[in-house]
Amino acid sequence: MKITTKNMEFLGKNEREKRYDLCLHGDISLEVNGKTMANEEARTLSAAALRFLRAAFGNHFYGAEEHMIPCCGHEMYASEDGKTVHIFGCPYGFDFDVLHENGKLIFRFENGNTEVVLFAEYRSAVLAFAEEVEAFYRESPPRETDGFADFEKDGFFAFWCEFSFLKERLQNTISVQPDFRLQLDDYTEIDAGHFINVVRSGINFGNFDFVHFRECAYHYQKLHGGDGALIGECDVSCENPFIMFYTSPKPLRVRFHDKTERNSKPNH
Repeated sequence: MKITTKNMEFLGKNEREKRYDLCLHGDISLEVNGKTMANEEARTLSAAALRFLRAAFGNHFYGAEEHMIPCCGHEMYASEDGKTVHIFGCPYGFDFDVLHENGKLIFRFENGNTEVVLFAEYRSAVLAFAEEVEAFYRESPPRETDGFADFEKDGFFAFWCEFSFLKERLQNTISVQPDFRLQLDDYTEIDAGHFINVVRSGINFGNFDFVHFRECAYHYQKLHGGDGALIGECDVSCENPFIMFYTSPKPLRVRFHDKTERNSKPNH
């Protein structure tokens, strides 16, 4: 596996404007088992590096507009503790599944191709990519945040907190992560009233709570078998009706309080 970059840059009409670009851009290619799987121009390399680091420690599923190689990643929101970041951009980029199965990493692409990657190979390529991104920031003039909103400054700080933590963790990890098995004895609970909309890939409940249908189906099949079409469980006839979606790292339990909410649940 190889990740190759070129034309790395910060965007702006002049050097001063470029100092206000918090994201690193450039061209990137991904080679897996001797095959070129992606050859992308003008992508957000900083966000891509973070996504590759994350995928070393957990499954990634394409289709939620959190591309492994995103076109844009200009909106960054810090988590409540400021240690992780939510990155949003446009709905374009290059994406694929990264699954931890049987001690290996499985890449599944939208065109149906599947590639198996050894963890040591993935680790080496991702660390080199992350170090290249970090070095470009380090060797460039410091980023300017004057004039940015507080949430943007917090998001940029959280990006580097998570990036540095994951990079160090990967440096200290020499073996593949065990297969992830969803545990049902704990869950995150939200009110059905938080429902915002349904898109092709899932349900948006706001506050960064997104139900990714393919992810839920994957976890359900791992736990219960079947044809991979089911995404969770529900009971809307009990005193405290709910729908439990098999999201990760914890299932998301959506509770309903009255008949109106119950009848307005998403039909999935």
